[in-house]
Amino acid sequence: MAPPRPPRLVPALRALLYWSLVYGYCGLCASVHLLKLLWSIGKAPAQTFRRTARANPPACLNDPSLGTHCYVRIKLISHVHSEVRGTWHVPLLEAHTRGTGSEGTIYETLKDSGLRFHYVAAGERGRPLMLLLHGFPEFWYSWRHQLREFKSEYRVVALDLRGYGESDAPVHQESYKLDCLIADIKDVLDTLGYTKCVLIGHDWGGMIAWLISICYPEMIMKLVVINFPHPSVFTDYILRHPAQLLRSSFYYFFQIPWLPEFMFSINDFKALKHLFTSRSTGIGRKGRRLTTDDLEAYIYVFSQPGALSGPINHYRNIFNCLPLKHHVVTTPTLLLWGEEDAFMEAEMAEVTKMYVKNCFRLTVLSEGSHWLQQDQPDTVNRLIWAFLREERRE
Repeated sequence: MAPPRPPRLVPALRALLYWSLVYGYCGLCASVHLLKLLWSIGKAPAQTFRRTARANPPACLNDPSLGTHCYVRIKLISHVHSEVRGTWHVPLLEAHTRGTGSEGTIYETLKDSGLRFHYVAAGERGRPLMLLLHGFPEFWYSWRHQLREFKSEYRVVALDLRGYGESDAPVHQESYKLDCLIADIKDVLDTLGYTKCVLIGHDWGGMIAWLISICYPEMIMKLVVINFPHPSVFTDYILRHPAQLLRSSFYYFFQIPWLPEFMFSINDFKALKHLFTSRSTGIGRKGRRLTTDDLEAYIYVFSQPGALSGPINHYRNIFNCLPLKHHVVTTPTLLLWGEEDAFMEAEMAEVTKMYVKNCFRLTVLSEGSHWLQQDQPDTVNRLIWAFLREERRE
């Protein structure tokens, strides 16, 4: 005899409780930031609202040793439903590319309207593809050390995710759901002419990399994730560990309209500077701290009109998209973790191995910050090389 089904009221009450807790914590986080704003205004009102105009990018963003600036435009043809993956947004796409030729000329072939993605590419065309996905608040430049390192054997592509940098930023919040972000990566890969790649993601880019590996395992030769656990580990852990809930409070604060963007921009983007340079959250190694030009590159990109809304919109859909229906990763995986990560507790890294049904390597780097590929690039690059040269475990 089949067990009785729970009344329909039970799921509704659970959903009500869930969203009450989510938005209650959102309101608490917003209140804290409003108090910070009032304190800043009371202490130095003129300084609070000061912003330096930045019309021109710093020279480091056009450093030829990092690669070539290119663009792809993706044409949306239709939507299809994937019964296996359970997503409604897996569009079939076409694209155009734009870049700098060998003689320094610009070439471009347009096929139709659609989202345009910016990326920086290094290494010869035709080599195996290494696709790099940045986190928040980053853009392609966070991979500068890897662009130089791996171009000897790979076509290295550091992408600006949807809404970031020079990539297009749709206005509507719904355009940043996880299935849209997954589709972006698949279709960029297709338009570059590749069926497979080595996929490397950091932070939020690591989240997307995990999901790509779950949804499209045939596309990923090897997966490298830096400072982000398997998404199912993250969603379970944050509910059970108040300390991680506090570390991830910005996920909740970002659910509030317009206020997060405003708080990032006050005091001439002091919050952005703080993330990369403070003792608690920034890059800790003296020899790898951001130079003045490096820091200015980040501020330049995120100080452009509307440049913060797209990145923050990524987070505004997170509670509608998790938990996952599918969890298993069959791709050989390397997880790198900075032990001093201010945003992610290291215990999540160890738990992640239960979701990887193949070769799994975990390396925790002592004194490593959240910004590991910038903080300890030599060590990170060496570990990635060793992993890439391993024979795949059958």
